Amino acid sequence: DDIEEVEPRSLHSDGEQHGHGESNAVLFPPDGVIWPETTAEVAEIVRLCVAHRVPLVSGAVIRMDGQLAVYDSRDPTSPCYACLFPPDEAPEEVRCATLGVLAPLVGVIGTLQATEAVKLLAGIGSALPGRLQMLDGRRLEWSEMRFARQPACPVCGSGHAP
Repeated sequence: DDIEEVEPRSLHSDGEQHGHGESNAVLFPPDGVIWPETTAEVAEIVRLCVAHRVPLVSGAVIRMDGQLAVYDSRDPTSPCYACLFPPDEAPEEVRCATLGVLAPLVGVIGTLQATEAVKLLAGIGSALPGRLQMLDGRRLEWSEMRFARQPACPVCGSGHAP
């Protein structure tokens, strides 16, 4: 399909694709999900992406820090979001309204999410799976953390329920 013909849709827990609505995750069937990370939807969106083998482009910003990652469940060796952030070890919820967000960083991370989504849709460029890109907005410095698929992951590991 041409990129111009792709219609964004929401990803819902019933596994059905709906018109863009209640969810913040946008599904480009069957090519990928762009997700502005919110803790309320984490487990369900990750589970659905892995179950339907749909890549997840995740971005987050808090205070003056941002992060970007791609989780590509089409590749059996690629880690999922839960490999890096296990659901049973979820950190205390951090709210932007409490801690603040440097607004331009939201634009930076969102633009990079869109870039990664276009790369996925077009099948071009190098992929980010297994790499968490972190932006320190104070110093305007990028760092990267590499991570692997976890065999004990409750979402994509060898013992997970399909």
